[in-house]
Amino acid sequence: MALLFVIGETGPNVSVDEFNDWYDNEHAPKRLTVPGFDTARRYKAVDAQTPTWLAIYDLASPSVPFDAPYKSLVPSDKDKSIIPRLEFFTRSVWELISEQPSSALTAAPAHLLIVTCLATGQKESDELNKWYETEHIPDILAVGCTRARRYKLVESVDLTKKTNPSPDEVHNYLAVYDFPNGDYINNPAFGASVRTPWALKALAPPVQMALRRFELHKDIQNPEDKYFHFPSILPSSTRSLLLPATRECREGWQWQGDGRIDAPVRVSCDEDEIKYGVNYWSAEIVDHAGTAAYAECLKCTSV
Repeated sequence: MALLFVIGETGPNVSVDEFNDWYDNEHAPKRLTVPGFDTARRYKAVDAQTPTWLAIYDLASPSVPFDAPYKSLVPSDKDKSIIPRLEFFTRSVWELISEQPSSALTAAPAHLLIVTCLATGQKESDELNKWYETEHIPDILAVGCTRARRYKLVESVDLTKKTNPSPDEVHNYLAVYDFPNGDYINNPAFGASVRTPWALKALAPPVQMALRRFELHKDIQNPEDKYFHFPSILPSSTRSLLLPATRECREGWQWQGDGRIDAPVRVSCDEDEIKYGVNYWSAEIVDHAGTAAYAECLKCTSV
């Protein structure tokens, strides 16, 4: 398991609208057609820091960005036009160290991300890793974090080719924390989690740390995928939904309160599966294990 981490800033030569139209509708969806690219989520900074834009891709392995299918992608005219004009655009590949709790790739994207980048030597890494796994991650999960992942750097590349950071300026560890909302900010235990005696020792110089906060901008869908993953984990209470019949209408799928489905679809949650015919069948969907639900249009899969 791995992560492709792309962070950028538009700058004065690319408008935000141009950047987002390109990234949301061409650049990111194209990568999801490559084997090994499992998810693509885009986030926007909410901490008044730059760079502003973050894209993260769950990968089947750290080798995916170096394998032939990915390398065979041909840059589009927009790629060639926009990337050189960006103020900042860096891509890094990270190998998974640990994930708590372990979750399926179909899990819905977090509404908020806290991202911590660290630069440390091997001597400091041993102490840092012990602190993270033994104390810090359990503390973070206790204050509302729903998923905590840690990674080690494989490669970092500046795609704008405007700067060449020296090795000692590159962060070599990454932690990504999923939160459903911003309530953690008001929890004193959150700040206290990095001020324990062990934390102060593990994070002491020469360790360098940068902390960023991002809010979900868009969960990118694979243009070749017949599945739609709902934008939030289903609650424990029952909900119903109304779905159109065609794949082309996928963006219009939405929750409804009338308990009807007006298309031949299959709705799945966890291991439960219910098949519906046509014309407003009653639908009740319950999430049993905190997993994401998805819907598949049977008309699409039958052609």
